Amino acid sequence: MFLHFEMDFVFAAMENAGRNGAVPLGEPIPPVLSRGTAFIHDHGKFVRIEYGDDGQRAFRGFFAMVAAFASEGNDVIVDAFLTEPWMAPAAAASLGDSRAFLVGLRCSADELERRERERGDRFPGIANAFAETVHRYVAFYDVEVDTASSSIEQCVDTIREHISSSEPQAFGALRAAADGASSSR
Repeated sequence: MFLHFEMDFVFAAMENAGRNGAVPLGEPIPPVLSRGTAFIHDHGKFVRIEYGDDGQRAFRGFFAMVAAFASEGNDVIVDAFLTEPWMAPAAAASLGDSRAFLVGLRCSADELERRERERGDRFPGIANAFAETVHRYVAFYDVEVDTASSSIEQCVDTIREHISSSEPQAFGALRAAADGASSSR
């Protein structure tokens, strides 16, 4: 049995706490959101997310929560985008030496836009804006799949085959890079 966790849970929790909201481009971010997470938009079209101290702490806590579930022997699938320089190292640090695979999902811009419209619960343009940003701070993945050119079943088979025949490397490399960067300061 696999347990599925997604980062949207943190955004919803931050919103319930009054620490997540939308801010039009060019307007000052209210202090409560500057500590949390602010979705910056231009006339309703997504531009970026800004993470304050509370927002960063919440997402680091999310990665730690996932690691705690895994450390208890649970099989976990995490839906996360690592769009900020601190996110991948935070996830890697939380996971420690867990047998965790970093899977990269790719998809064409047209398909991302179609899925976004179909979902109807996203800022227009958020999927396309993150299409490459989600890969910016990850040097490599243990396995990658293209969800536009492969069926869900094919993607699952590719991931399952890789996990059953390989050992994870990506999170270890992220930890080593973060350790090297912190020791050179």
